[in-house]
Amino acid sequence: MRRLAALLLAFGLTAGTLQADPVYPWLYDVIGVSADDVLNLRAGPSSEAEVIGALAHDATGIEVVGINDNGYWLQIALPESTAWAATGFLAPQPHDPELAFTRILDCGGTEPFWGLQITQGTGATLSRMDKADADLPAGRVRPSPSMKNQYFLDLGERHAAMLTTKLCSDGMSDRAYGLSIRLVIDETETMHGCCSLRP
Repeated sequence: MRRLAALLLAFGLTAGTLQADPVYPWLYDVIGVSADDVLNLRAGPSSEAEVIGALAHDATGIEVVGINDNGYWLQIALPESTAWAATGFLAPQPHDPELAFTRILDCGGTEPFWGLQITQGTGATLSRMDKADADLPAGRVRPSPSMKNQYFLDLGERHAAMLTTKLCSDGMSDRAYGLSIRLVIDETETMHGCCSLRP
């Protein structure tokens, strides 16, 4: 407990109780599109912007990472890029009231490359270059009671993570992520990256 408390203090917070989930990032489903049509994805938040892709009329699990100023367009995370879709054709999936975000989160960073797959309340797998994968215990992501949009994840006695709801870039693609992560390993090594949601 003493080590965990030190990590919490390093992040400048104590673990809070679960609050209402943020609207973004979250998973959405396409609605209101006829079976013979598609939902256009555009390069910007405007009906005049170039169409760069499309979603099927029954597409589900679309990761939305933001909204434009007037609320008419949602920012969509694609595998290698980012697009915009009209708000009226996307509906948020139900939230689990016991969890912040989805149960499974895929996080990672570069320089050097690393990955962390988190299953809230079960465990996490840390992958790093030139090192064997490490299985870690994982609690549930909990909001900070004092800092807006920041969340804490306990990963055992010597490891922890801080997640922040803000746009994040992996530095290698045009994809936008809705969560940034600061990971502390062995109480000393700090790594930065982004996280995506999984159904």
